[in-house]
Amino acid sequence: MNLYGYICLPSAAMDKSAQLNALCASGVSEGNILVDTGIEQGKERPAFQKLIERMESGDRVVITGIESLGQSYNEIVDCLTFLIKEKHINVTVLDMPLLSSATSHGAMDGLVSEIMLELLTYLTQKERSIRREKQADGISAAKARGVRFGKPALERPEGYETIREMWESGDLSTRTAARQLNVSHQTFLKWAKSESRPNQHLFI
Repeated sequence: MNLYGYICLPSAAMDKSAQLNALCASGVSEGNILVDTGIEQGKERPAFQKLIERMESGDRVVITGIESLGQSYNEIVDCLTFLIKEKHINVTVLDMPLLSSATSHGAMDGLVSEIMLELLTYLTQKERSIRREKQADGISAAKARGVRFGKPALERPEGYETIREMWESGDLSTRTAARQLNVSHQTFLKWAKSESRPNQHLFI
């Protein structure tokens, strides 16, 4: 079994020395510690990809905290699931020992790890649900205040009323009227239909 360490810092200006010391103190050699810096949420992590390529089933990776695996519950759960269930890599989280998989206590720690992973999955789903509810509440509140969503309605240009009357009387076709107003014929027809009398003849 090979032992590796991984550090992910959102900003290149952040100091990694404390995490390096913690990983070395846990038994990881400095040469086996890979570091990503300046990684934004959802972006590729080159050092992590190199780590994945290097590790084999049964190897162990040590991290100081689960935030090294992602900046959201979704990223963290996806990463843990990939490492533990797909790659069969053992994971040690220094500040969350219960999440560490397949430690010296064997099956029992594996069970605890599975429970913790399920808990993180639940929290991820709960976070998504809460976010959707807040978005729906925000949209409803905004609509109640008169806020309109979507593309703003196009203002009718000067001279529209005159041209619409000529169109209604059959003096102009829809395309000619639209061309004179410098809008698409679909836009003009939409305006005209909304203001036309019932059974109004539409001269295309």
